[in-house]
Amino acid sequence: MIPKLVEPVEWQTLAEEIDREFGEGISKAVLGSKQPLYMVEGETKRLYLVPPEWIETLFLNGEPRKTSFSPRFLGKEVGTFLRGHLRLGLHVLPEILGMTQNLLKVTVKAGEAFTYGRSILKEGVVDIEPSLERGERVLVQGKDGYCLGLAALSIDAAKIGRLAPEKLVAKNLTDIGWYIRRLG
Repeated sequence: MIPKLVEPVEWQTLAEEIDREFGEGISKAVLGSKQPLYMVEGETKRLYLVPPEWIETLFLNGEPRKTSFSPRFLGKEVGTFLRGHLRLGLHVLPEILGMTQNLLKVTVKAGEAFTYGRSILKEGVVDIEPSLERGERVLVQGKDGYCLGLAALSIDAAKIGRLAPEKLVAKNLTDIGWYIRRLG
């Protein structure tokens, strides 16, 4: 994979996308003192946050150095670009969990099904912010408080009460069971 620095203007666009979806200031809190960079392999672009002192190790005059050092193993993966949008990765979701209202709390049974790639049905919903709207991305939180993954609402949260128990509330986008299904 080839590292590529993220330009400040480009980071601003990404930060606005993250803040628009999960709340003002979330991107700044996630970034902290780290430097954003891409790891590019073919058409795949992964966004990582690395300590600023790594930049000298990875780049010389803005160009990638030949090195065995890889932020793929040491930096925080923020996500992957799909169709021009950032798809947040599992590594950063628990950090966002305590900073956003975009939460969908689920029962133990629904949480288990979600980690097997299933979507969330109305019968599995414990709590959700009523102002959330269809299409918004939400963090799925298990009964124990852990972040189980990311889902997209299929209905406005205010209308969930009208649904039958077996109706879809949120479509699974990514979950913590993905690694096991992919690698197992």
